[in-house]
Amino acid sequence: MGIAAKRITCIALAMIATIAAKSQMNDAQSPRATGKGFLVEVNGTRLLQSDVDREFSQSIRNFPEDAKRRFMEGVYKERIEAFVTSVLLVGEAKARGLTITEEDAIQAYRKHYPRVTFADVDASIQRYKAKGMDFMKFIMEQALIEKLKAVLTESLVFSPEEIAAYRTIVPETVHVRQIFTKLPPDAETKSKAQQKAADIRKQLVEGADFAEMAKLYSDSPEKVRGGDMEPFRRGRCEKPFDDAAFAQKEKEIGPVVKTSYGYHIIQVLEHKSGNTLTREDVLLALKSKRAEVIAEEVLKKLRQKAIIRYPK
Repeated sequence: MGIAAKRITCIALAMIATIAAKSQMNDAQSPRATGKGFLVEVNGTRLLQSDVDREFSQSIRNFPEDAKRRFMEGVYKERIEAFVTSVLLVGEAKARGLTITEEDAIQAYRKHYPRVTFADVDASIQRYKAKGMDFMKFIMEQALIEKLKAVLTESLVFSPEEIAAYRTIVPETVHVRQIFTKLPPDAETKSKAQQKAADIRKQLVEGADFAEMAKLYSDSPEKVRGGDMEPFRRGRCEKPFDDAAFAQKEKEIGPVVKTSYGYHIIQVLEHKSGNTLTREDVLLALKSKRAEVIAEEVLKKLRQKAIIRYPK
């Protein structure tokens, strides 16, 4: 990992979620800008090319034409597969009598993205609405698919051996918040930065609120979240930071840690490993993994019966 990447990971640790769909189309079905109005039709429901184009029109407006074409062909391919999957699984869920409310959908979405607030969801609804897209419909369909997967796995039973085996493969992670004082270039202000960090730590030990102090004094992007960083595994940050984070006890205010970036005051919120997971957490994880396999099997059967049409 390069220095720039480490800087992003260790100071911001912003979660970047990437969803990659698996394509099962052959070369003859490889999507192109067809001009036919739609990219795929599944049991009479169409994915319109104009909807996909409109979503990306602003973000690629400065791309060279060839780059735009290649980029959009990749997008079409992913969106077609995701659309086919969604239509078939949502249809199966409805055929089984499963329903979902908007409130349930929002709660399910926020469960996947814990830092998302209700205001964030409202903002997303308005942002996608401006692009002619129904964000609420999207998260309701995803929640309905999750509900279907839960039904498909509700009767599964896992042996003690399976539970023990899962615990051994869970990586150790730590969830911390930090107050970061960046390292200035000259010796005189370096000393001041170190003293600033020491003074902040003293106030924290004496009872100052960590989140409020982070918002006031931290130099890192996560200050807006009270210094709260995403959970990370060993080896993701510089060794002094890494060693301190994994060695500290939960809730304690650690000593000031120096890295090549500056000075860090760390508070550990939670340590996690296979051994710290509850039995219920392990069962949920095992069911989630098995649900993906079962859903793929169900999807394969649904595909065989579905009428899937591509423009010619």
